[in-house]
Amino acid sequence: MIFHTMPETEVKRGRGRPPKAKIDMPHTDSVDVVEQAKLDGIAWSNLASGLGQKQDKTIWTRYGSAYILSDDELTQLCLGDGLANRIVEAIPQDATREGIWIEDETTRKKLDKEFERLGMEEAFFTALKFQRQYRGSLLIIGAMDGRTVDQPLNEKAIRTIEFLKPIDATCVDLQDSDWDMDPMSPTFGKIIRYSVQYYVKDQYIRYKIHYTRVLEFKNDPCPTSLFAGLDQTHRYWGLSSLQAIYNSLAALGSITQSTVNIILEFVSGTYKFKNLAALIAGGGEASLQKRMQAIQLSTSVLNARIIDSEEEFQKEYATLSGLDSILDRYMLMLSGSTGIPVTRLFGRAPAGLNATGDSDYTNYIDIVQSFQKNRLKPQLRRFITLLCYANKLNPDVEFEFNSLYQMSETEKATLAKTEADTRAVNIDNNLRLCEAGVRDYEAYAKELGYGAEYSPIEPETEPTEPPVQEDNPEEQSDTATE
Repeated sequence: MIFHTMPETEVKRGRGRPPKAKIDMPHTDSVDVVEQAKLDGIAWSNLASGLGQKQDKTIWTRYGSAYILSDDELTQLCLGDGLANRIVEAIPQDATREGIWIEDETTRKKLDKEFERLGMEEAFFTALKFQRQYRGSLLIIGAMDGRTVDQPLNEKAIRTIEFLKPIDATCVDLQDSDWDMDPMSPTFGKIIRYSVQYYVKDQYIRYKIHYTRVLEFKNDPCPTSLFAGLDQTHRYWGLSSLQAIYNSLAALGSITQSTVNIILEFVSGTYKFKNLAALIAGGGEASLQKRMQAIQLSTSVLNARIIDSEEEFQKEYATLSGLDSILDRYMLMLSGSTGIPVTRLFGRAPAGLNATGDSDYTNYIDIVQSFQKNRLKPQLRRFITLLCYANKLNPDVEFEFNSLYQMSETEKATLAKTEADTRAVNIDNNLRLCEAGVRDYEAYAKELGYGAEYSPIEPETEPTEPPVQEDNPEEQSDTATE
């Protein structure tokens, strides 16, 4: 280990603020690679084994500057690479596919009709997809409140919501947008009016819309410090989901394309001609080409090769052993970079002995649920509140996302049997309590939902003989007189 000692210098106290003590630090320009590596944090070294010395290859490893993907490259990736498009769509698709559950039945039925009319699920899915692909997006809410779109939304005056229109971050001009630059304002540093621009048919539409009329979606935040490769667009919206996994995606694409080239050149032939070098040196290229054409023509006609007795033809086959293992490793690397399991990303069954993929799927569900909670739920709550104002409903609506876990038929049958057994045990226990007089039969019937069909059971009574009617003497005398 090398220790740098501070020289002992006497600092005289003068008038005013005392000067800062000077510390002699080594100049990195003059030290060798080993010393620079130690300054960079490589603390372990061994002169005998060469660890941490010049011959140690690990001290030369450095990470270069990251390549920032442009908007055009992000578009071309999702247009031409199905895997990149699947990475962008997977999490938003799973986050919105099961919908939400609202406890109040009246509110749920009313809002379900509005969700279907507005195409809410597809609109939110598209906005989330644009968020992951282009760093951010806006979901424009067509709320009719009697004001223009550049004015704040009057929530309590909303008559109806006519449409939902998602646009990506490339349709927002940040320079032309109106920002709140008042440090004392609660919206300081945020956009008050977005300058949006997009094509409708062949017409270029450009207008400003107030932030209360849109739902804003931002992707992964980038470092707040200034960096030459990150412009205002990246600092505001964040980074694309394809940015961090671009190297892994490019590596898998290169390996796949190289495998295709190997398969296309799986069989190759070698012709051996006598005195070939002398033939070429003597200017016999035309004769050689004519000879090759004759061999090729005979192959296509006779399915055989006619060659001279002194010529030789051999077939050579490319070796494909080990390619599947290499592809699997790169697929796993891409899966780990995206957080999406191989079964979901590539649509393949789990490999290996006793492999079910349940743990991978459970981890992935946790990622999707976190995405729902942090990226989707706040914006969805805002939209439901506005929709309740438009339909004269209580805006304080509580909702939750439906379960993402899909049970198999066997699991459904097992769950149904368990619930039936539990219900039977509860009913039997309550009937025993009713027989003991602890509970009331009618109250328990109403609890089970059979109150209208309940009729009280009258207690059983022992049968009694009818009373014996005695003869009346006056009636007998009257009968005798007659």
